[in-house]
Amino acid sequence: AKFTTLKLSDELQENVIEYVKGYPTTFFVDKDGKVIGKLQIGTPASEGEITQAYKDLIEDALSSQGE
Repeated sequence: AKFTTLKLSDELQENVIEYVKGYPTTFFVDKDGKVIGKLQIGTPASEGEITQAYKDLIEDALSSQGE
């Protein structure tokens, strides 16, 4: 792959894997390894709206952290 792939720590894998119900599942992790915001299972929108939908997910995750 020509992109960065992160490997889950054992703790994060144990805490996240139970929520993964489909592929792809998108989630954001803070600097302490805690999942922030909500999980996105599958694509968040139709093809023409995907970029904005992911931006909205990022904004939601950041706002849940007060940023």
